[in-house]
Amino acid sequence: MSNNLVMSQKERDHLSVIKEVIKGHLSASEAGKLLELSRRHVFRLLRRYREGGDLGLIHRLRGKGSNRGYPKRLKSRVLELYWRPEFRDYGPTLFAEARTDEESFDHGSGLGGSWEGQGRHARACGRVLSCISSC
Repeated sequence: MSNNLVMSQKERDHLSVIKEVIKGHLSASEAGKLLELSRRHVFRLLRRYREGGDLGLIHRLRGKGSNRGYPKRLKSRVLELYWRPEFRDYGPTLFAEARTDEESFDHGSGLGGSWEGQGRHARACGRVLSCISSC
C-alpha cells in the first residue's frame, strides 16, 4: 500500500504558498493576494498546515458521500423499476408520474411506504433518475 497524497491543483498551490509564508518569504497579506483569499483565511490555512501537515490542506469532505444524497437502496430500487420493459420508453418525469399510481417509496428507509403526503419524497424518484440519466 502506497502513501500517496492526492491533492487538487488548487490545494497544491495553497501548499506552496503556505510553505513560503512559513519560511518568511511572504507575508500573510501577500499570500492572500496570490491565492485570492483573505488574510484571515491564510491564517486558518497556516493553522491547519501546522496541525496536520500537507494532509491538513486537503478538503475534509474528499471521499465522503453527500449529506443531500439519496440512500443507495432507493437508487437501486428506482433503477430496477426504471429498466423494466414497460417503462423503457419513459423519461424521468413521466416515469416518476407513473410510479405515483403503482409503486411506493419511503425516502427514509429507501423502500416501502406511501406516496400520500410525501410530495418531496415522491419527486425524489424523478430526481434520482434525472441525476443518474445525466451522467
